[in-house]
Amino acid sequence: MKFMTTRFYKLLFLFFSFFLTAGNAHCETMLTLTRMEIPRLELDIEVRKIPFSREQKTWDITEETGAVYWLEGTSHPEYGGNTVLAAHYMESGEPGPLFRVRDLEEGDEIILYSENTKYTYKIDRYQYVPDTYIEFMKSRPYALTLFTCSGFNWDTGVWEQRVIVLATLFQIDFIG
Repeated sequence: MKFMTTRFYKLLFLFFSFFLTAGNAHCETMLTLTRMEIPRLELDIEVRKIPFSREQKTWDITEETGAVYWLEGTSHPEYGGNTVLAAHYMESGEPGPLFRVRDLEEGDEIILYSENTKYTYKIDRYQYVPDTYIEFMKSRPYALTLFTCSGFNWDTGVWEQRVIVLATLFQIDFIG
């Protein structure tokens, strides 16, 4: 099953090329993210950085499994921009990391970890959008955007929607 449609890839590339880097000029940061927790979902999962392929003009996590993916070129929480993470709704016919994303509510916490820092975000809202909608990628201050697929079309074999979770940084704790 395809994670993103070709049409979505092209729109993401255009958006990345023209808008995303504004406010996120620190794309080649040495900072990393190591894991993400969502207490309501009892989820504690590894975060891996996924490179932007200039050749394919997208981030391709189609074959990636078992983690949440931080999209290269989006902000690290340390820089105060929009950190964008993606994960599968389904993996090999089984529930993926964000299968229960619909259980999230406004005010729920999403926690990101780097080597020595814990970033706690509070969910502002989540919404369903068409697979061509890319405005959620826009830079926002102290923001986290989490997205996954939704609305699988059995006739075309394509996920036609995305679930977008928008959250704002609430607290930073030093842990190391």
